[in-house]
Amino acid sequence: MLPPFKRFRSSLAHILTGFVPFIIGTLLFSNLWVGVFAVACVYWSREKCQHQYKLKGDKPTYTVWNKGWIPFEWEFASQLDLYVPVAFYILVVIVL
Repeated sequence: MLPPFKRFRSSLAHILTGFVPFIIGTLLFSNLWVGVFAVACVYWSREKCQHQYKLKGDKPTYTVWNKGWIPFEWEFASQLDLYVPVAFYILVVIVL
């Protein structure tokens, strides 16, 4: 587990990588809020899959398909990886 500052810095890096789905969603639908939704979808699905793979272990994949749908089931670092980029792009939309 990373120390808190490095963990938060790692979550901040997701802001840069979240730029791609934000731009694609915004350009496709000409709406900034769709871009924010795209960022949320990308990071939610990524963190959900990571959570399921941690739970899976040696069991078959179908045994964990119903786990991790709600972000509060994830560990705090995974929640940060979702909330930090989404909050940033919400602020971008509000400012623009």
